[in-house]
Order: sequence, then C-alpha cells, then structure tokens
Amino acid sequence: MEKPFQLILSNYELSNHPFYIAWNAGLLKKEQLAAYASGYGRFIRIIPFGWELAGESEIADTECSHYLLWQLFDKSLNGGSEFREGIAATRPLVKQSLSNFSSYAEAVGTLYAFEAQQPVTAASKLKGIREHYKDWNMDEKYFKAHIGDDGEPALLEKKLALLNEEEQLLAKRAFADTCIGLWNALSAIMDIQQN
Repeated sequence: MEKPFQLILSNYELSNHPFYIAWNAGLLKKEQLAAYASGYGRFIRIIPFGWELAGESEIADTECSHYLLWQLFDKSLNGGSEFREGIAATRPLVKQSLSNFSSYAEAVGTLYAFEAQQPVTAASKLKGIREHYKDWNMDEKYFKAHIGDDGEPALLEKKLALLNEEEQLLAKRAFADTCIGLWNALSAIMDIQQN
C-alpha cells in the first residue's frame, strides 16, 4: 500500500473499530449484528458497480455472487426481513460510494478502501462468529470467501499506480471518504439497540 493511503488508513482501519473489537469479544447484541447484516449489505450490493467502472467485469460478476452470500448472512440473522435502522445507518456510505462510482479514479480509490481491508476483517469476523456467536447460526460463507483474498487489493494497487497526478488526487480523496464512511457506518450501527 502506498504511503499516502497508509496514512489515511491508519486513522480508520476497520479492524481497530470498536464495533469489530466488540464483535471479537462477543459483546454485540443480536440486534446490532442484524442491523449490520441488513444495513451493510446495501454497501456490499453496490460493489459490483465500482468494479464494472474499473473495467473488471469478471470481478463485478464475482462480487454479485458475493452479494448473494451476504444475503445468506443477512437472512441468518434477520429471517429475510429488512432492518430499517441498519439501512439508515449506512445510507451516507452508500450515497458517497455511488457518487464515487461515477469516475474511474474515484471508483478505484473507493474500492481500494474496502478491498484492502477485506481479507483481515473477514478472518477476524469469522473467528468472532465461531468463538462467540455459534448459537445464532450465522451463515459464514461470505467471510470464508474473503479470507486471504489479496488478489483484488493487488490489482487495485496496480491501477492506482497508473493514474496521472490529477487522477491520483481524486482516488486519494475517494479512498479517504470511503474509509471515513465505512468507519462512521460501523459507529452508527454500533449505537443501535445499545441500551
């Protein structure tokens, strides 16, 4: 990861977010995980749009299948019903990401903010599910699919390196916006049903 991206990420690294720390300590309530599953799923659903704009139709197709895996995770917690609070908590992230998916450079920056963290967070969440939430029968397939998935971050790094100076600035801004958006979405979800 390039140094400017590392500096941004150091302040918003998702594995250090209190929501994921609580997840791995077994401290989240089912309502919070249900809100996460339904709300965060709205972000997972739009990832293929970014890959399509980045010129990677095959990866976009794979991400569509990953969204189907996410839906299994959501259904295992919500029984197929939508959790409205979770959707509201992630609305700013989805809106910002869709806006970023209007240009190649911003799409690559947005995708990189998510995909670069995905292998670590997927492994961490899977571990937390197995250690603390076994009784809830959460579907694990989405998280299993992303453990050790370093190919997409590496591809995005190559794409970032080929951008001109102006495009680099757009990509870095989109990367920062997405890191902040991901962090804030988790914070909003964590606040749901906290009492």
